[in-house]
Amino acid sequence: MTRLATLLFPTDFSPAAQGAWPVVEALATASGGTVVLLHIMPEVPEDPRTSPGARARLEAGYRRRAEESVATLLAESSLPRARVRTILCHGVAQEEIVNHAHSVGADVVVMGTHGWSGLLRWALGSVAHHVIQAAPCPVLTVGPPSQKEVYGRVA
Repeated sequence: MTRLATLLFPTDFSPAAQGAWPVVEALATASGGTVVLLHIMPEVPEDPRTSPGARARLEAGYRRRAEESVATLLAESSLPRARVRTILCHGVAQEEIVNHAHSVGADVVVMGTHGWSGLLRWALGSVAHHVIQAAPCPVLTVGPPSQKEVYGRVA
């Protein structure tokens, strides 16, 4: 049995990502492990028309919204706050997830997926696919609920 001392939970706070949180809570509770909650904030592009002050305000807004989302998630969580470490950073999502899995010594990455397939996945790419290929540890993906789970039965 692999010990789950450190669980990495990358989130963009979308419904798909938040759907993985109960799995993270259950694994952390059962294993006694800690959770590293990772959120990659959007980059504010360099633009000569944007003043440094406006750029700083945009970045501060991204950080404030991320901190509020973290606070809301943890306020509704059964996991003690002391067992959750939060990292907010900028970068390319799949690269940052893999980099942080290395740097925090993650035993597992638990992440939600949108469940896209076919042409949509090909056109948009898949963060989860990249992380599964490159992570230094196992990756547990949690897909969206099926219609049966949402509606009680499939027509």
